[in-house]
Amino acid sequence: MHALRVAVIAIGLAVLLTVVIVWIARMYKTKQPKHPSRSPAVSDVSTFEAAVGPVSADSVDSVDPLARLLELKTLLHDPQQTFSISQTLSELDRLETQLDPLQPHARSWLLYLRNFVLGKADRYEEGLPCAIASLRAQQQSPFLSDNEALNFGWQLAEQAKHVGDWSTAIEALRLSVAASDAVGTPNQQLAIREQLAFCLHEAEAYEQAMELNQCVLKEGEQLLGNDSDKLFTVLTNLAQNAYVLGLRELAQNCLERRLELAQKHDCPDQLDDSLFQLSMLAYESGDSEKALALMQRRLSLAQSSQDLHRITKAQDGLAILREKLQA
Repeated sequence: MHALRVAVIAIGLAVLLTVVIVWIARMYKTKQPKHPSRSPAVSDVSTFEAAVGPVSADSVDSVDPLARLLELKTLLHDPQQTFSISQTLSELDRLETQLDPLQPHARSWLLYLRNFVLGKADRYEEGLPCAIASLRAQQQSPFLSDNEALNFGWQLAEQAKHVGDWSTAIEALRLSVAASDAVGTPNQQLAIREQLAFCLHEAEAYEQAMELNQCVLKEGEQLLGNDSDKLFTVLTNLAQNAYVLGLRELAQNCLERRLELAQKHDCPDQLDDSLFQLSMLAYESGDSEKALALMQRRLSLAQSSQDLHRITKAQDGLAILREKLQA
């Protein structure tokens, strides 16, 4: 009887111990930080802080500013981290007061990181002065690696294009061109040069733009083949260069080749726009009959597709041409 009582007590203690262990395990599980699987993003409760600990004003005074900036750069570029924009900007503000003017590249990194963080908040115009200052610093005393310079130049060009600052966009892309020659893939090198030519055209440097686009087209043909659909953009840009410079025959040749590629790859948007541009070119050259035939061909193809949006655009284009012919 005594042995039975002992056994019952032992079983009861075992059950109670199991319940306690399960409860502790559940409590521990709910307190574990979640690790994001997305690219760098912002959050109110950041794993960035979980990883390195929130940095207070007092602790900033005790760290080397450049070392901390480089640590921030590594963490901000880590796709497994999230960060608080407001807290990171506040820390950068505090670090700025600690910078040693004799410490190489410290201010360059601070400006670069401030622009990076502002960009994550879509505050591109606010970050643009920092980005331009970073570009100047890179030109005078390089602090970015080739890979960093390639990406930074491309991103800065996008910021500058957004506000119509073509001269900055051109400078930024030239930085990316130089970096891509060292570390970029052939496709990256072509894409960056293609964008540089576009910005040169927008800055009214038409001869430079056309010369660069001709190089991009030649290299693109060698890399991708003469019939690649990746040539649409450069053919369009080259036609625009030629048109502005009064080289109508070259513009027409580019548009006709674009039309052929659009037919080959079944790209309605490229096909319709090519027909529209060729029609306008024929009208301006005095060939009204050809212009009308091209525009009617565009409408016929649109009607065959039964795409209402495409049909409407084709009808609008034909109306524009007829208005010009009647003027």
